[in-house]
Amino acid sequence: MWQRTTTIAAGRARRGRILLLLADGMSITDVASTVAISRRFVYKWVQRFLEKALAGLADKPVGTLTARTNVQYVRRQVVQCMNLMWTDLAIRLMRLL
Repeated sequence: MWQRTTTIAAGRARRGRILLLLADGMSITDVASTVAISRRFVYKWVQRFLEKALAGLADKPVGTLTARTNVQYVRRQVVQCMNLMWTDLAIRLMRLL
């Protein structure tokens, strides 16, 4: 029976495992073999971790915007528009005074 984790993405868990194996003293070649990825990707994830800490282990967005991202984008656009409208209104009102 298959069991899936609900708390962490498999890719992120694999990347964490890479770092833990390296921290335990395993060589890059052995880590790549154990985790079943190329040495190049082991180096890639180590570099991203060194540059951005845990945030570097997250997946980068790929492809089109998700529904959640679309909602966030629309919200930002509405807020930006409202800010411009309020700024314009404030300027107009100040001119009347």
